[in-house]
Amino acid sequence: MAKYLITGGGFGNNGAESMLYSLITEIRRKDNDSEITIICASGYEKGIESKLNNIKIIEEDIKTRLKILNPFIYAINKIFNKSYEIQAAFQNCDYVFDVTGLGLTSKWGKNTNRRLLTTVCLAKKFNKKVILFPQSFGPFDYTKKQKITKTMIKNVLKKADLIFAREKEGYDLLKSLGLNNVELSSDVVIQDKGDYNGIYKEDIVADLDVQDNTVLIIPSYVVFGMVDNKKLLNLYKNAINRLSDLGYKIVISYYDNNDIEFAQQIFETVKDNTNVKFIDKKLNCIEYSQILSKFTFVITSRFHSAVHSYKKITPCMVIGWAVKYKELTESVNQQDYLFDCRNNLDENLFMDKLNYLVNNIHDEKAKISAGISKIQENNCFNRVWEELSNDR
Repeated sequence: MAKYLITGGGFGNNGAESMLYSLITEIRRKDNDSEITIICASGYEKGIESKLNNIKIIEEDIKTRLKILNPFIYAINKIFNKSYEIQAAFQNCDYVFDVTGLGLTSKWGKNTNRRLLTTVCLAKKFNKKVILFPQSFGPFDYTKKQKITKTMIKNVLKKADLIFAREKEGYDLLKSLGLNNVELSSDVVIQDKGDYNGIYKEDIVADLDVQDNTVLIIPSYVVFGMVDNKKLLNLYKNAINRLSDLGYKIVISYYDNNDIEFAQQIFETVKDNTNVKFIDKKLNCIEYSQILSKFTFVITSRFHSAVHSYKKITPCMVIGWAVKYKELTESVNQQDYLFDCRNNLDENLFMDKLNYLVNNIHDEKAKISAGISKIQENNCFNRVWEELSNDR
């Protein structure tokens, strides 16, 4: 029975949660009796551990991490036989798996960067294998004041046993540092072959009746912060009215609490349309994974909602804002339905593609299915178990 420590994951949003659950699902597929401990990076709530099925949770604490890595403090604590819960987790596990979405980048603050770097350092301090599961890296445009340099990143990351970069851009960035332990791999959620039953002691079942010929809309506050809101709302309004005229039902939902306001704004533009329904409750990633196959297709700006959709062979119209959307859609032969909001969001082109998708749903499903099969055939989990088998 192996003991796994998972870092970087959390319950702060559906994306982070789904990555965490996918990793747990695959660990238990390999070793059903495994012991799993999570150092929770986000969304920690007292009492959530009691709901989970044999999963221990430790709350993240960057200051404690740094104390453990400080030779002087560590020596003093050892003399007085003092330890920390985080320290014990690293000491007592067999393997350390990190499932951060984007933790090493000059976009975020120092603590986010420190968390990923100290994960590698702590694992190696206690002689554990550490694997960074598919995630984004970069950019590394650090200022002198930030005190994080490419040299430091290289010196730490070269100690990791295996690093999976989710995008080619991040892969190339890490390779440019001279790292030889980096491999390119798709998002962890799209690679796991199971469902999330067994994560919680009581199975979660989505209480949502989805009728035939229904389209799901999931916006993102990030896109609303990058595009003229009036223009964006008009695009959604016209797309919804077009779908309604074609006989579709439309459901508007939100994937993260930050998106509620914008989902409501979209609904307000079409609230008199009886074919449109607004779900005024946050569904978790388990509920989404259960219902996405029931929709004809999805219009989304949330990365992991697109990932879950493709995994269920459900096409998407994607309004994205980062390279991860480009590489995701390309991996399942759906790049024609990606609209990068950083460029000019052309409503006429969007409507043309919408009409095309409506008329070619079955063909697009076949393309997605072929892409998913290829991804899952060469999944990162097989590579990880191969790496770990060298220890046994």
